[in-house]
Amino acid sequence: MTDSLLNALLNAPKARKQHYYFAHAVLPALVHANPEKMLAILQSAEGDSYLLDLWNSIGKDIEDLEDEDLVTPEGLSYFIKNLDEQSQIVLVRLPAPEKRSEAYFIGLVFSPKRRSFMFWKTSIFVRYFTLEIGMGRTIIGEWTKRGHANYGDGPQPNEDEFIRAILNKTSMK
Repeated sequence: MTDSLLNALLNAPKARKQHYYFAHAVLPALVHANPEKMLAILQSAEGDSYLLDLWNSIGKDIEDLEDEDLVTPEGLSYFIKNLDEQSQIVLVRLPAPEKRSEAYFIGLVFSPKRRSFMFWKTSIFVRYFTLEIGMGRTIIGEWTKRGHANYGDGPQPNEDEFIRAILNKTSMK
């Protein structure tokens, strides 16, 4: 690693904590803990207020937040798109990112997962993707129950391009 690259990495502005915690800690934990409940909330009329309340509670409840870590929820919204008869993608638009690791979008892919036991009962499987600011580029990442995966260069911060990139990762082209 060159000295200039190391310097750039060490001196890059750190993500604002409210923005980072929402996209990279709190929402992924809630989504993976109960995908069925999250999808039901987002499909309901309360979806917008749920995300707004979650955003605001992060700003109030995290003790070590400085003023520069707080971000107004302006731009926080989402839409749901059917991918096929059983699968959906929820695209969450976040307040404008400004610093490395802050996300432009979150993409949640909900699809059925057939269980081999319990009378072939189906449950919901979810994948949680982010498109975030990197060093002079965007990065596509994924949060699983086990942690974070970085898939490298992402598309331009455009909703349709991000959805296409997600579909390529999930083989749902």
